[in-house]
Amino acid sequence: MLDRPRNLPVQSEADNSFMPGFDSDDYAPPEFRLIQPTSKAHIADAVPLGYFHCESTGETTQILTFSILHVRRTLTLWGEDMAFPACASDDRIMPRPGGAFLGPCGECSQRNKNCFPGYNILCVREGTTGDPEPEVFLLRVTGTSVFPFRKLWPKIKTRYNNQPWRALITLGSELKSNNRGNYHVMVPGDPSDLTPEEAQRVLTLARLMAGLDIGAVDAQAQQAHIEAPAAPTTPPPDPRQAFPDASQPSRQALARGVRQTIQRERAEQIVKLATDLGVPAEIVTDFISTTFQCVRLLELRIDEADALEKWLHSEFDAATQDWRNNPVDNLPF
Repeated sequence: MLDRPRNLPVQSEADNSFMPGFDSDDYAPPEFRLIQPTSKAHIADAVPLGYFHCESTGETTQILTFSILHVRRTLTLWGEDMAFPACASDDRIMPRPGGAFLGPCGECSQRNKNCFPGYNILCVREGTTGDPEPEVFLLRVTGTSVFPFRKLWPKIKTRYNNQPWRALITLGSELKSNNRGNYHVMVPGDPSDLTPEEAQRVLTLARLMAGLDIGAVDAQAQQAHIEAPAAPTTPPPDPRQAFPDASQPSRQALARGVRQTIQRERAEQIVKLATDLGVPAEIVTDFISTTFQCVRLLELRIDEADALEKWLHSEFDAATQDWRNNPVDNLPF
């Protein structure tokens, strides 16, 4: 028998001749999942409930602190085969090829029924952006965890001009319960500012992960981050004030002149719809403000009220399903 060769030279750089054609699509980032009572990691490995667990690295942590590199708004339809979705969309506009439905998603019979909205978020761990190999990971937000993230996005919009790479997010979980038992929901904390240097590193990494030219850094956006004043600290909105009476028109409404607004009865119908869907009041308030430039529900025109109701149905009907009917673990997707 021949002796095995010893002291073989170690190649320090990747040699693509052994794995030709591989690119970023073949190297999926590790994924952290929130551990639920039905999670395989909890049942088989006793990973604590409410913790975040990465199967590929074996890490378990109660808190994740990260910056966001990229966000995709998703839709997922589960069928009889619970190992893979029957249909899925990476943009909520068109489904992936080969699914059960051809699309577009807005015209699909399963929209707001069995098709669940969510987010795929590509993240980088705090303090690793300067490392040779930054800790990039994937976070899939589905089920009832969608609601807390919907409260996060308006903060990213108003404070950071839809540039999530400028913020640091601390993610924990919260115990919830219903008539089927206990479960946990992801809860992102209030975003905090990164230093200009750290934000620059996150932006460079975000561009790299998006396949963009990292040499052409957006100097204007970076300068806006450096010069932007700190966001004022304000108390959270009182849900009871989400739909106040329009006894006095707002400045925005006056600036747009006389307008035929909805009646009190129609406004109460919209309030009931939002309440029945379990939509947090501050989310509706933010939507009314950013979409229609109004501060009161009773300032909306009939067509704007129609658009608001349509948005409530399209965004929140499916999310009211119990999390146990929307699998979030033990699945490749």
